[in-house]
Amino acid sequence: MPSIYIKVIAASSCFITALGLSGALSSSDTNQNLSILEETMIVHSSVTDESSAEYFLARALDFEEAGDLESSLSLLKKVIDSRVSPALVWAASLKQVEIHIATKRLSEAEKVLSRFIAQSSPGIHRALAYSHRADLYEAMGNKDQATLDRENIARLR
Repeated sequence: MPSIYIKVIAASSCFITALGLSGALSSSDTNQNLSILEETMIVHSSVTDESSAEYFLARALDFEEAGDLESSLSLLKKVIDSRVSPALVWAASLKQVEIHIATKRLSEAEKVLSRFIAQSSPGIHRALAYSHRADLYEAMGNKDQATLDRENIARLR
């Protein structure tokens, strides 16, 4: 059963389209309002398979490029929580880390990497996460933790 958000957005979309067809809204106003509704709808949707995860990841990148970092982070979290593909979860996690670093939220970036390490199986993605976290620890001045992460990478080989 569709969520209430999707029902409201669908009804709003029909209303905006009707206003546009009646001439009450200009074509550009109609397109702008429909675009806003589409952006709202994706934030309230969920990832169901690999193809929807890819779509969410692409939209998250669009939101980031537009400067809407909170919407981007929200969509990235949905991809991560879906666990549909290790590669997509890694890509979304890494993008979350980049956004947190860019906004000076280093502890949030560390949490994302730590969560990824804890939930991933041994392999290249975990080694990459350790490497990024080691670099982050270095930047935070925590040399001991950085050394431990580099030792963990060596153990994974």
